[in-house]
Amino acid sequence: MWYTSGEKKALDFIKNMNKYNKRLGYHALMTPHMMVHTCPWCSTGEIERNCIQSQGTIYCAPPVKSALTGNEALRLGLTEICIYNVYKEKNETQKWWDYMDAAYDCQASRFSQECTGRAMMAAKIDLPKIQICLLNEADIMRSEHTLWQNSGIVYNPAIVINNHVYRVFSVLSNLL
Repeated sequence: MWYTSGEKKALDFIKNMNKYNKRLGYHALMTPHMMVHTCPWCSTGEIERNCIQSQGTIYCAPPVKSALTGNEALRLGLTEICIYNVYKEKNETQKWWDYMDAAYDCQASRFSQECTGRAMMAAKIDLPKIQICLLNEADIMRSEHTLWQNSGIVYNPAIVINNHVYRVFSVLSNLL
């Protein structure tokens, strides 16, 4: 599943897919990926608002209709990827779904540490483990950027099922 945090279509898809994910259990693997690109030509203002500069590379979120800045979307995306990765190791990926459900309002409106903190508490997320993961932000963004480039994904949001790319709104209309 490829998306940008704060993108309403993606958030609605994730919220609606949670009930299907619970039913599918271990029969399907839903792996979140954040869409991120590099921007060596961006102006200082664009970088401050829409990007994160990490280890000499400028990573930016693709433009979407959102109340969030690109920087906020990337910060949320990094947190979401870390939550998924930490709990995937324990076969507890439902924690990611629980967090996404609890964080829906944080993602759809204005990003704040307080809001995401409440969502983590509601989903019983181990904050120190996520903070340790976030120390690797450059590695995470580099990896997500490379995966995105190699995937051929052009839609935001999109999912890949059995190596076929689907636009999220077409999948949602079939599920609902």
